[in-house]
Amino acid sequence: MEVQQIPVDLIESSPFNPRQDFDEAALDELAASLKTRGLLQPVKVRPVREPVGDETLPKQSVKVVAYQLVYGTRRWMAAIRAGLKTIPTVVAEVSDEDAAAEGMAENSFRVDLTEIEKARWAEQLYNVRYTQEQIARLANVSQPRVAGWLRMAGMDPAVQRMVAPPQHGDRAAGARAVASEGKITSSQALSLSRIPGQTQQRQAAKKVIGERLDQDETQALAAALRDHPQAAKAILSADLSPGSRPKGITVKDQLDHIVNPPAAPKPVKKSELVYLAETGKLASAVASRLDEDRLRELVSSAEPDQLGMLVESLETLESNLGGILIAVRLRMGSGGAAHLRAM
Repeated sequence: MEVQQIPVDLIESSPFNPRQDFDEAALDELAASLKTRGLLQPVKVRPVREPVGDETLPKQSVKVVAYQLVYGTRRWMAAIRAGLKTIPTVVAEVSDEDAAAEGMAENSFRVDLTEIEKARWAEQLYNVRYTQEQIARLANVSQPRVAGWLRMAGMDPAVQRMVAPPQHGDRAAGARAVASEGKITSSQALSLSRIPGQTQQRQAAKKVIGERLDQDETQALAAALRDHPQAAKAILSADLSPGSRPKGITVKDQLDHIVNPPAAPKPVKKSELVYLAETGKLASAVASRLDEDRLRELVSSAEPDQLGMLVESLETLESNLGGILIAVRLRMGSGGAAHLRAM
C-alpha cells in the first residue's frame, strides 16, 4: 500500500486501542531515537469524513477532516515529542470491527497489557453495540472471559488502579507479593468484580491487600459478600489474615462460620460433655454421625477447659466429623491454635 507523509496534527488516537497508559520513559527514549533516525515504520490510519454543503440536498458531499489511528499509537506520540511535523502513514478504509481487531492484534503480544486495559477495550466495543460473542472473536478469547472484562470495566476506578501488571509464578505467592506493594492481581480483581456495589468492592480490595489474601481466599471473600449481603459488615470486619486462624482452618471455613452462625446454645450440664468423652460415647456418636445437632450444642456451650479435651477426642476421627471439629477450633480461637501447636 502507498505510504504518505501526513501531518501529525491531523492524526487522532483510536477509541479501540486497548492500551491507554503508556510508559513515559519509553516514549522519551523512542522520541530521542526518532530525532536522529526519523520514523522508518509507517503507522496505519483511516480517514475521518464530515459532510459539507447544504444538508437539505439529497446528495451531500463529504471531505476528509482528520485521520484516526488504526495502529502505531506509540510511534505517533513519540513523533510529536520529537517535534516531527509529518510521519509516514498508510491510509486505508477500515471498519470499526477491523480497527478494533487490528488494535488488539498490535498489542496482543505485549506481556504488560493489563486485564484492565483489555476490559476498557471490551467496554468501548460493547458500548457501540458489539455483542460479547463478537468481542470474543476479535480478541480470540472465550465469551466468559469477555463477560469478566466487562465486569472489571464497571468496577470502582480506585480498585482498577490497584491492579498490578501481569505477574508470573505461583498464584498465592504472586498475590501476596503484589499485596506488599499495595496492589492486587488481575485474577483477584476478576473475583472482586462479582461483588455488587463499588463501595463494597473497594472495601474488599483494601481487605485483600491489608490481610495478604491469596487468590483462593479472595474468591471465597467475594463469594461470601455476593451471596450473603446481610452479613457484609461481619465479613468485612473479620480478621482473615493467615496468622489469625487456628491450624487447619481456611478462610472459607471462617467465612462459612460467619454467614451460617450456630444456633443459640441450649443450657447443658457440664458433666454431660465430660461423660460423653470419658465413656467413649462422644467418639461413637461422631463415628456413626448420630446426635450431631446435640454435639454442636455441646460445643457451643462448652467451657474453655473442656474444648481441649474435645479436640483430643475428635481429632482422630476428623474424616467423619463434618464441621464439628472446625466449630471447636474456631471457638478456641488463638488459644485453640496454641493448643494444637502443642499437640
